Amino acid sequence: MEGAAVATFALPGSVPEPFDVPVIAAHTMEPPRSGSTSPRTCSEWSRSRSNSATSIASSGLWVPAAPPSQRAGFQKPRIDASAANASSRALHQSDPLSPMSPMSPVSCSHAVRWHTPEETLIIFDWDDTLCPTEHARMNPDCVEVDAGALQRHERLVANLLQVAASHAHVALVSMAGTGWIEECISRYMPSIKGVLDDLKIPILLAREDVPVAVRRCALGDGQEPSHFLKRRAMTKVIRQFYRRATYRRSQAKPRERSWKNVMSIGDSMAERLALQDVIFKHVQRDRQGRWKECRCKTLKLKSEPSLEELSAELQLVAEILPTLVHHDGDLDFELDDTEIGSALSRR
Repeated sequence: MEGAAVATFALPGSVPEPFDVPVIAAHTMEPPRSGSTSPRTCSEWSRSRSNSATSIASSGLWVPAAPPSQRAGFQKPRIDASAANASSRALHQSDPLSPMSPMSPVSCSHAVRWHTPEETLIIFDWDDTLCPTEHARMNPDCVEVDAGALQRHERLVANLLQVAASHAHVALVSMAGTGWIEECISRYMPSIKGVLDDLKIPILLAREDVPVAVRRCALGDGQEPSHFLKRRAMTKVIRQFYRRATYRRSQAKPRERSWKNVMSIGDSMAERLALQDVIFKHVQRDRQGRWKECRCKTLKLKSEPSLEELSAELQLVAEILPTLVHHDGDLDFELDDTEIGSALSRR
């Protein structure tokens, strides 16, 4: 990819140390960096939407590896977040348009703290993203037949949520009806209720409490209802998160922060397109009128996966998630069969 920025990060469970994995800008368009004078143009946005998402393997962000049993002396390395941050800073020091450059006019929080848990938001879908809904639908007796596999999947879901919560504020946005998520947790993954409570992860049902006029809009003009309603729900979640600002002594009310780093993880195009709609259309400028970019990151999982495939996906996502969070730019990824197969072989 000509002109793409390259950095190196160490990923757990990928290949034996030492190794360098090139990280490139995987978005299909080249948006203006923070500090530029204008947001993405409509033509740029439309051009990016017409292209398909990039696979993890083809981007170079993740390298498939042999199973741990085939690696002599393999020890799972720990993620060095400070090294990743230093690499990202060094990468953009010489770019005057980069928020990491001393020459950048962007505010300190937008330049330095954009990747911190206080400034990062990760939005998960529920069905076929965390919960094996398709597998349960196709196998009504899976609770008894696949008890061991469900318990393993339950542990992987808990681990992924904990990893995500250590790097970001986490929320669930689903098209499910009232009580569906609670029923799935009770039947298939009972320990996840405690995880959601402990991590204080909010759940927003996109089609609940929707005014009649909004429902008409969702069903009108040939729109995809799930896309429309998820876009509305994501807007609400993002605004609520970035309004959770700290108080200044001189202020009677909290100061709303600029949007900085938002990621969506789900199995359908609805999540991907909804987040891109929300982020790319959001306008935010500093007091001098300079444009402030929000990093838009989407990761699409396989639609209608088997239980084994979904478990492998969640294990892989937990491994690469810290690198995705710390990537300074837009990302638009889709896990393909090759990557899922490689993840399955490492289990």
